[in-house]
Amino acid sequence: QLDPKIVRLKADLVNLNQGLEDMRLSKIKPGGQAQKKIIKSSRILTESKVSELLQEISSAANKFDIKVTQLRPSRQAQKEKSAIGKDKLNVLLINLDLVADYHNLGKFIQVLEDSQTFIGVQELEISTQLPDYMKQKVALVLKTYVAK
Repeated sequence: QLDPKIVRLKADLVNLNQGLEDMRLSKIKPGGQAQKKIIKSSRILTESKVSELLQEISSAANKFDIKVTQLRPSRQAQKEKSAIGKDKLNVLLINLDLVADYHNLGKFIQVLEDSQTFIGVQELEISTQLPDYMKQKVALVLKTYVAK
């Protein structure tokens, strides 16, 4: 009865020792084992570049085999000050109606949020699609800022 427990405990001990060694090495050489996440800055679009952003979103959707049934940008009336305080920013909401599977939808959202342009997901609604249960209807609202 004790043989399987002993084998499991020995394996756990080996894993613990390896983890401790990795921690020791990461303290000696920061950047060797433990990679630091690089934080990149996002850019804010001007009003003339909105069509390029919509094209970028559409091409990213095509890359992940996502069918875009509707893409409509809408501006909000509220204005917010930027971090510097001199430019006025308008909120731009992009409403997307998509047909996609879960995995490709996640990859698509990750690509959008990692792009050079600041884009965030404001709303996400997923519902089943009756003929094909592997694909879902997705109502996605993306939020970005546009400088005047």
